[in-house]
Amino acid sequence: CGGRVSSLGGRITSPGFPNSYGNNENCTWVVSVPTNNTVVVSFDAMDLEWNYDFLYVYEGTTWDSELVETYTGDVLPYEMIMERSFLLIFLSDESIIRNGFSLRFQTYQGFSPKFINSGP
Repeated sequence: CGGRVSSLGGRITSPGFPNSYGNNENCTWVVSVPTNNTVVVSFDAMDLEWNYDFLYVYEGTTWDSELVETYTGDVLPYEMIMERSFLLIFLSDESIIRNGFSLRFQTYQGFSPKFINSGP
């Protein structure tokens, strides 16, 4: 699972989504967007085992980039705005699987959107 994504927009889901992901998943996505683009990330679903399975979001394309957010549980996250390419790391433990996550991303050239969705 995981991989490199070079696109102006798209959808990324946990393995098996909308069905359950597996135990011991270790997935990394590197999402590359053109320079001087802003990225809006919107979540359609979030269902991870609370405090055992995680989705990490980094602004930048390596694990030592800035950690923007760590998600666990089933609360649908707010939209995120990032100023460059980003990295997603999804980790699950050895037991209890859930349905996972689904997100969309869209790039905008040269500006940041003026508003962010206030959440679910």
